[in-house]
Amino acid sequence: SLPIVMDNLSCGGYDFSSCDFATEHNCGHSEDVVLRCGSMPPPKPTFYLVDRNGDNSSENYGSPPKPTFYFVDRNGDNSNDNYGLLIATYQDGDSGTVCDDGFTTTNAIAICQEMGFEEFEDASWESSDGNSMADQSSLDGSFMEEQSSLAIVPIVMDNLSCGGYNFSSCNFSTEHNCGHSEDVVLRCGPIIHPTFTLLDRNNNIASENYGLLIVTYPDGTAGTVCDDGFTTTNAIAICQEMGFEEFEDASWESDGSFMEEQSSLPIVMDNLSCGGYDFSSCDFATEHNCGHSEDVVLRCGSMPPPKPTFYFVDRNGDNSNDNYGLLIATYQDGDSGTVCDDGFTTTNAIAICREMGFEEFEEASWESDGNSMADQSSLPIVMDNLSCGGYDFSSCSFSTEHNCGHSEDVVLRCGP
Repeated sequence: SLPIVMDNLSCGGYDFSSCDFATEHNCGHSEDVVLRCGSMPPPKPTFYLVDRNGDNSSENYGSPPKPTFYFVDRNGDNSNDNYGLLIATYQDGDSGTVCDDGFTTTNAIAICQEMGFEEFEDASWESSDGNSMADQSSLDGSFMEEQSSLAIVPIVMDNLSCGGYNFSSCNFSTEHNCGHSEDVVLRCGPIIHPTFTLLDRNNNIASENYGLLIVTYPDGTAGTVCDDGFTTTNAIAICQEMGFEEFEDASWESDGSFMEEQSSLPIVMDNLSCGGYDFSSCDFATEHNCGHSEDVVLRCGSMPPPKPTFYFVDRNGDNSNDNYGLLIATYQDGDSGTVCDDGFTTTNAIAICREMGFEEFEEASWESDGNSMADQSSLPIVMDNLSCGGYDFSSCSFSTEHNCGHSEDVVLRCGP
């Protein structure tokens, strides 16, 4: 009903005295000007909550759930350690595992700080290992026995995303699309490695770089290591962890009868897998399905050649103090027997006689004889293909394997 009384307004500046206009128009009211004199304030919303039925709610249920966290160990018990299956509990009592979708080290640090751990910045995490606990059909897929039974332990957190190390920066969902194999296992602090030692055949700490491998955990549990999945990389990682300089020459074997008391020791490590030569790259299980025949015997360095000693036996099979007799070689591990003449030379004879301490070693001579003593055929042959580069036995190489008969046994004379 209002008339339109101004049209074609044109102002040359911010003062109305600079403006021209017409009082006639050719407009409709759809072109009427609406004016705001000042900045536009943001819209002021109001909020309310609706319940699951879509009705207005008088409860505070719509506020973000504030969870608390704790660990359970492999037996399903609450754990006071800095490691375990991560459990989230909400104020309404809902409790369960945390899915690894989108999980990061930042998330791990934020949760560890929220739980009160001092070394939260060293936090690390993993997903289920498939064998971590006895009845794992039910929380990291296999961390503990009841884990996968959703009626017992549901998954209550997913898609956690933390913008910093304080949990107040984190967002998450209470809905999930996960299985328990994705459950987060968290460590709130540095990893404490097990320690390793080598035992000799007398059950003493080995003085050499070779022995039965024993692992000891921080809680004092100690025992042997099973060879399932064991590799040279694993051997090198352990030897480096033990401080051996020649760790890259590490080698290993399995031996169930390395020492007498071996069968009484527990087997405490299995399925060791190292991604590199540093033990921090290794994963393993503390459960096993092994027998002691699979115990790892480790050598941390190059294998020194066996250092034999030599002596003579006479025709009666008795040790001889003369400078002549059937030559017997004895190794440090107790193996003892005759020496085969394959490749044997006067240089070899001189080197052995000198090694035995004979003064007139340069006049050494030798022969082969399969009937030098009565029970000669009952002796093992323990040295073959002896080759000496000079008159010092350190210049000699040989094989402990042979393809000989006793007719090739060396009989040696160390002097004229």
